[in-house]
Amino acid sequence: MRKRVIATAVLAASLVAGGLQAQDAYRLTRSGSAIVIDRDDLWSHWALQNNRVISLATRLDSASIFTIDQGVRTRYMRSQINAALDAGEFTYFDAVRTGRDATGGMTAQSNSSRARRVADADLSTYWEPSRADFNSDGLRDWEIEIDLGRLVHVDSVTLVFPPGVIGVDGEEDAGDPIKNFALFAGTGERSGGRQGQTDSKILQFDFIARATDADLVATDDDEYLTYTASLIPLDDADFDEDGAPDMSGSMVHYFRIKVTGSALGRKTFIGDGEEARLEYEGLSSTRQGDRVYQRVTAGGLLTPVSQEIYESVLNAEEQGPIRYYIPEVPRLLEFQVWGKGDNIAHSPELRAGASFEQGGWCGLGSTACNATDGALQTWWTANVWSQFVNRGTLWIDLGATFWVDRTAMILKWTSGRTKGSFMGNGFWLSDGSLVSPINLQGVEDFGQLETGVQWDNIIPKVKFDNLDQKVRMFEESFPLRKVRYVMARNVDPTGGEWEGAYVDPGNLSELVLYGEGYPVSVFLNSPPILLNDTDDLSAVQQTTLSKISWVGEAVITTRDPLTGELTETLESLVDHPEVSLEIQTRTSQTTDTSYTYYATAGGIAKEVSQQEYDDLIQKWAIYNYVVDNNLDTAHHRKSKDEDGDGQKHEDWFDGIDNDGDGLIDEDWTRVRPGRDVPKEEATLEAVLEFSGWSSWSAAYKPTDGVNEALVTSPSPRKFLQIRVNLRSDDPHKTAKISEIRVELVRPLSQAMAGELAVLTEIGALRDLSEAPIRDDYLPPIDVSPLTPQTFSYFIRAAGPDPTQFQVRNGFNEILIRTREPAELLGVRTGTVDVDGTQAMATTFTENYLAGPDGVFRSADGTDSLTVLPAGEDSLLFRLPQSLNRGLTGDTQGIVEIRFRAPTYREGTEFESFVRTTGDDFFQRVDIDNRDASELVESNSALVRLDNNSGGLIHDVEMIPYVTPNGDLHNDELVVAFTLLRVLNDVPIEVTVFDLNGRQVRRMEDLEDFVEIAPVDDTDVVEEADEGADAGPVLFTGTSGRVEFTWDARDDEGNLVAPGIYVMRIRIDADKEYGDALRTVSVVY
Repeated sequence: MRKRVIATAVLAASLVAGGLQAQDAYRLTRSGSAIVIDRDDLWSHWALQNNRVISLATRLDSASIFTIDQGVRTRYMRSQINAALDAGEFTYFDAVRTGRDATGGMTAQSNSSRARRVADADLSTYWEPSRADFNSDGLRDWEIEIDLGRLVHVDSVTLVFPPGVIGVDGEEDAGDPIKNFALFAGTGERSGGRQGQTDSKILQFDFIARATDADLVATDDDEYLTYTASLIPLDDADFDEDGAPDMSGSMVHYFRIKVTGSALGRKTFIGDGEEARLEYEGLSSTRQGDRVYQRVTAGGLLTPVSQEIYESVLNAEEQGPIRYYIPEVPRLLEFQVWGKGDNIAHSPELRAGASFEQGGWCGLGSTACNATDGALQTWWTANVWSQFVNRGTLWIDLGATFWVDRTAMILKWTSGRTKGSFMGNGFWLSDGSLVSPINLQGVEDFGQLETGVQWDNIIPKVKFDNLDQKVRMFEESFPLRKVRYVMARNVDPTGGEWEGAYVDPGNLSELVLYGEGYPVSVFLNSPPILLNDTDDLSAVQQTTLSKISWVGEAVITTRDPLTGELTETLESLVDHPEVSLEIQTRTSQTTDTSYTYYATAGGIAKEVSQQEYDDLIQKWAIYNYVVDNNLDTAHHRKSKDEDGDGQKHEDWFDGIDNDGDGLIDEDWTRVRPGRDVPKEEATLEAVLEFSGWSSWSAAYKPTDGVNEALVTSPSPRKFLQIRVNLRSDDPHKTAKISEIRVELVRPLSQAMAGELAVLTEIGALRDLSEAPIRDDYLPPIDVSPLTPQTFSYFIRAAGPDPTQFQVRNGFNEILIRTREPAELLGVRTGTVDVDGTQAMATTFTENYLAGPDGVFRSADGTDSLTVLPAGEDSLLFRLPQSLNRGLTGDTQGIVEIRFRAPTYREGTEFESFVRTTGDDFFQRVDIDNRDASELVESNSALVRLDNNSGGLIHDVEMIPYVTPNGDLHNDELVVAFTLLRVLNDVPIEVTVFDLNGRQVRRMEDLEDFVEIAPVDDTDVVEEADEGADAGPVLFTGTSGRVEFTWDARDDEGNLVAPGIYVMRIRIDADKEYGDALRTVSVVY
């Protein structure tokens, strides 16, 4: 029988990490004219993207740090929580009891179905023992266990009980508090584990407290009774060895409440006799307790008997009085576990983070992720190394930046000299600020973090050396700070005695981080969106991206000073400059395919190399050939050179002369059908990947106060991706994104190219009516930022699609974003012959120059160009006729725009757009490595500055005196300067000193500055500094003109004394400082 080769090709469009499906992440309007994301089900299919490791991403609805409710916002990390409420949301590996994953929750020995009600935040629900267990024998089962689902740093627990007041006049009976109970807690340690037992399936519980109903405290409104027990560490936590733990609370995974006493059915004696009977029968069934039947003995004594004997055996003289009781109705309303807050470090891989140690990461030769999985019985094994090497180092990427002010650790006890503790506690935190370049292609590159980011040690000296104390549970608190990365190492405190020792490692079971506030910065990515009209990836793109608009708000959290309750409100982003909603796009035209090779045996697939895969395919091909052709191969032998050419097994069974000796299949080994079947099957997985992405656009900013902007990513393209950065420098504020809309239009040109040149001095003087000379144009390289330059911008455009009625006229309006105020000098138009994407011959047929009245007219004066209103950083004009209407084949339209403008920032890109009069939609001109005209050789619209242009600060302008006498003349000093060559927003600080060097005034707040002409183009949002501490909103600026004022007052708001002062302007940018000093006189 022929055996079939299982070599399958699986085509999977893996859009982003996490397997997102693009069609579920957006919708098209009915007309197909816009891509819209405006529903929670669409947002759910976006990804939380790690901004430094592209392979780390997770779906938004799987990440625990988002609220998806009429939009997306980050979740507020609380500084105190009731950890019992969300226990059911956590899963961990239960190594003690089941050996498999377990989920947190509440169980009870009696009436277990009601156990979950003690942690539902509803005081109208409760647990009570079942009626079947309401007896002295059943009392042993009155026990509740609370599994928090993970280790939590717990301060205290509170039990809430009913007041024990019997309901009257139809009121619902709330029940009674539990009469006697004991409270136990456990970390997840195995019972007897510290005595060497490794097979016990029972958890260790430590006694916490014992209480009776007399110990309960009424709430302020007397509506409930409560009992609160504070916790102390359940493991060694004494660094200074004074007998008292050096941390508050304890790390806890489990609680157990054991009821140790109850009045059962006889809580309150009503009485005996007829009056008592009537009162008893007037009670609800819940409050009808025991009835004690009694016999009158011959001696006149009363002894209890059963109801049956009382009623059927005893005569009237023997029947004593019946005693009536109100029962205990024991109920527990709530069990509240007061933890330090939401654990920011728990399972970072669930929110686009990861854990890694040198040599492997989670599941790949490492136990790194065990330190954040919530369980004691799984741990990261930390061997001892020097603090100066990265061996034995754990790195944790939280996936985003958070506000943190506390950490705690618990280590697993083991036998040996260190008892599972670290010899030297090495723990460091980083906000992600770079000190040297890093390139994290994958988690395996986390070792670069050692020297690539700024680390701060959080362990004080008294807690570092742990050789003698062997502390396994400790905490550390610090001022609220931004944290992105954690680094941990079991450091040799002796300086070398223990380095490299593998015999006594530390066992870090859990590291937790707590703080308060919204995440500082998170990135949300859409899957790549196919822009074709068809799912055929090879189809020609028929739509272009025009405009992007969005709906967003600021989310503000406030705490009630009396109740501590947190409240979220929505406000305008305009009123909260410390909160930003940054939306960017990128596009791609190409895809690629990557292959993964597997060998499968017994249903288990293992990844193999391509060579191993090819060898397995060959084995199957040989076997199938033998079976299909019924070949007799018995005469072939493994060790024989059957054709005598000095080689063995070089001509395998395939009907081909593989060794070129004229013989076919003569030298191979025996293959027996049914017996020599290859043991593994070959499987090929082909994954469609997206390549050729453009750079991320600059963050889109509102236009004229409206949340919309032109799409600046290259278009038309086949694929679009959108990302949103929710960012805030205030822990109590964040941004919310509710809707994104991208307008789609038919392209006004089927192909466009933009190219920039700097004119030479001679070229700048040459009239546009003269024939162009190639030597007049230079690439925009080594451009001086100190003086305005004369530029020529060329745009080449093919004709529109003649089959599309709405765009058949092409375009006649052109917009150029110059980033700085620009002066239009002239325009000329014509045609250019092209060969594919290369411009071959440019011919200008018309030019437009400004006359005395400022109107740009054609050479014969019959036509004029109309300059349209635009922002001061743009040029917008209308040609008298379409540039590209009716053009076909290798002839395309071309326009040269000549203008003068300064350029302050390295890498400034002059973007351009076109549209038709009367249309609101612009189409972007492609400027990425494009050839617009053979006259220019830049293939770019990017400006490179002259590196010899000096420092960062230039052209400081100010009147060197101020007279603050209230006459509104020179009452304030106004200073303006130009900031050059800054690639990203940087802090700007101005300090005023007296002549003794004493600081008089420091200005760094946003309100002190005015940014006159900023450059906002940036493609380094993911590398933005997230490390500044909480405090005032600092002014940051990019290249451009900046202005600030000084009112001659000091830091206390008082007028300074008359005299001479020194003013220092300081810029901290890209590892370079810029300083400028000026003197100013104060006179009044």
